[in-house]
Amino acid sequence: MSATSPEVPLSAFPASNAAGDPAEGTIDRLPTAGSSLPPRASSTVGLTQGGDEMKDTDTVNGTAAGGVIDRQERANCCTRAVDSMLQLMEDGFGWFGRFTAKRPWLVIFLSSLVCLLCSLGFLNYTTESRPEKLWVLQGTQALEDNNYVTSVWNNEPRYNLYYATGSQLETREAFQKLYELHERVLAINVSASSNQDQFPGMWDYERACFRFGDSCATVTPLDLVDYNITLINSLSDAEIAERIRNDTYYVTAAGRTFNQNDIVGFDSSGNVAAYRGLYTLEAHVVEENGERTDVVGEPWEEQGINIFRGDNSPLQTYPQFASSWNTEFAAAIEQDSTSLTIAFLIIIAYLVMTLGRRDPVDCMVGLSVAAVLGIGMALAASWGLASAFGEVFSPLHAIIPFLLVGLGVDDAFILVTGYQRALKTADHWEDAVEEAMRKGGMSILITSLTDFLAFAIGSSTNIPALSSFCVYAGLGVLFDFFFQVTFFMGALVLDARRAHAHKMDVAVCCTDGDENHEPYKTPARGWLCARCSWIKKDIGEPVFERYAKTLLLWPVRIVIILAFLTLIGLSSYGINQMTTNFRADWFLPPTSYLIDTIDIANEYFTQSTIFNVYIKDIDYYARQEELNN
Repeated sequence: MSATSPEVPLSAFPASNAAGDPAEGTIDRLPTAGSSLPPRASSTVGLTQGGDEMKDTDTVNGTAAGGVIDRQERANCCTRAVDSMLQLMEDGFGWFGRFTAKRPWLVIFLSSLVCLLCSLGFLNYTTESRPEKLWVLQGTQALEDNNYVTSVWNNEPRYNLYYATGSQLETREAFQKLYELHERVLAINVSASSNQDQFPGMWDYERACFRFGDSCATVTPLDLVDYNITLINSLSDAEIAERIRNDTYYVTAAGRTFNQNDIVGFDSSGNVAAYRGLYTLEAHVVEENGERTDVVGEPWEEQGINIFRGDNSPLQTYPQFASSWNTEFAAAIEQDSTSLTIAFLIIIAYLVMTLGRRDPVDCMVGLSVAAVLGIGMALAASWGLASAFGEVFSPLHAIIPFLLVGLGVDDAFILVTGYQRALKTADHWEDAVEEAMRKGGMSILITSLTDFLAFAIGSSTNIPALSSFCVYAGLGVLFDFFFQVTFFMGALVLDARRAHAHKMDVAVCCTDGDENHEPYKTPARGWLCARCSWIKKDIGEPVFERYAKTLLLWPVRIVIILAFLTLIGLSSYGINQMTTNFRADWFLPPTSYLIDTIDIANEYFTQSTIFNVYIKDIDYYARQEELNN
């Protein structure tokens, strides 16, 4: 064929002969791997399709088209390799589905055994709540310094502040009330409960306080009147006001001077608006199971907080004790735990109500319970195995169950939906189980591997809390997949056997009495119904069908594109306006008393950061003369 050959329509060439092979004398698609070409051919072909001219200058062994063919062959080779791998995996899932259909009890037993063996790792289960162990990068100088301070100076003081406001603070009555509160604080008496061997007896403030010399490190407005109720009762309101504004009175009982703004806060008019007091405790710390507990300070502070949170008219008092943050965070977590529990119940109820059909045989209530049990087994196995690896459990890990419930329920829906669809065309329900595992198993495998890889990458972080969280969550995702395709599929087979035996769900001793009933094809009769039969089946299908048709309309497409472009523009603008900041009180629940305390502290008092400097590796005794000079 010469370069001036007439243009030939593609339709003139038949696609294939009756045997399905390319017809003789036809122009076929580019050759795939395994096809043969003449050892040498050269052609220039002008082809026309729909009025458009397509020209192909072809020298097969080494010219332009040869390069195209080589690239196409390589692409086809990769495609076939991937297709072969996916087909092999699908066949593997199909084989396992057939195996499960034949031996469901064996599969359930083996999966339960895996859960039991992994759960033995709970023997090494440890918790950790110390911030320096969770949120500080490992191997840093800061962590090394903290370990030194903790081991050598384990008596860090606990600072307990209170604030007092009121309309008449520069009065004798206000100081009388402050003295009353002080006496109640001194009367607090606690024990170290289970640690009596280490901290025996009862502990009041005088015994538990952190001392400067012989006196407790206490700074309150009562220092202005020497903690003397007789003196308070003898002073007039004017004399009280004079003492507040006279620097000569700002001396503690230990003889240490302090600043006026340490205990008195003024408003913009120069009037006293708030008082602040400080009670300091020495630490009495016990470390157990990764948790540091002050067995004296925490119970003492609990009673102190109750004193200052009570009705102390004519003053309004607000505590901010050393344990306040932990107790308020714990309260917030408890509220979140309640919300998460409600969310679990809602998800499980939704699963039970929608997994099967609305008749007494096909409602799948029992299978829904099996799905939930599978999720529980995934939690037990993953947490046990992570504990066996030495990973610690932190408060952050409490959200993992919510994550796995969502994944597990989604996997259950995929497997059941695949089974129900396959059942409509399968010759036998066992074939439907095989097909459901073949398609559904591959689907949830890909999503599970994607999630697992994300957590696996996250586990490489040097922040211990995040690394441990990713290990727990990643193992949870893998075990969730494992138990859904083993334990849950075994339960699905048992449920299919029951349904095809015309036995009712849950109440398996009862039959529906309808021999013509075909599971998931025709509704069953019976008095036991776990759903409301008047609810239309598959109510969402026509809704989404109509929605899909609406999306195909050109006006709707244009509106959606414009909406997304607008959203992208607004998001880009918002990112440019973004600022970063951090305040610990943002993590407090809105009802926390600490919010009011912090507001008063920020409004009337200068906030400072307390830090300590430690010097080590010095023989102070040998060099005391040098230090004195």
